[in-house]
Amino acid sequence: MFPRYASACFGLLFVVLVVGCASEEPFSYAQPAGWEADGLKWWAPGADTTAAFRDLSTLATMGVKDAEIVYGTGSAARESYEQQLRRAVKQSLIELIRNEPEVVDSLLEKLVMPKVTASSSDVEALVASYQTQAWRSIGRHFRGPRQTVKVGGPEVPVVYPDSLRKAGVAGSVEVQIYLDEEGVPKAIWVDNPVHPTLDAITMQAITKARWQPAYLLTGAKS
Repeated sequence: MFPRYASACFGLLFVVLVVGCASEEPFSYAQPAGWEADGLKWWAPGADTTAAFRDLSTLATMGVKDAEIVYGTGSAARESYEQQLRRAVKQSLIELIRNEPEVVDSLLEKLVMPKVTASSSDVEALVASYQTQAWRSIGRHFRGPRQTVKVGGPEVPVVYPDSLRKAGVAGSVEVQIYLDEEGVPKAIWVDNPVHPTLDAITMQAITKARWQPAYLLTGAKS
């Protein structure tokens, strides 16, 4: 058995495509009973809102090492170039890092970053190579969340109102979700809203979805 990390999976950036059966049924914008709300943020009683509503938009806001752009001249130019390369590798892995910034970044620093060197001038090829190595290395130690009860599936259908369809209102609602150790959503933050109704439909559906939370692997076997 492998222990799950801490008491919760942190947040993940999850894109929900709002599609499904058409309906003209009236829709309530209210959050589920017992939940609290502040605009596009919903949370269940007892949720750690400080952790849940964290800015995961950039490497810098997540506190990732080498997130800042560094420039050097003269003898410092090569060192700064390698720092830029490390930053580019981490930027290519931002979706993975968002799951658990401190944990994933610490694994990157230990397993991948010491190997990153500017061995050629083909930056794109280097980044792609180190990105592949990083996914393999991190995958031996950390697993991100996996949805088990899916939004849009038979357990959690998503209804797209006919009135919005006819009006041409469509898009992807980008949501940050905070899970407890059982994979139950405890806080939801729409940080890329599309339309009040679509946003609310998405948030309500997510409260019913479930995940296997992120976890660390320990021992000799994965």
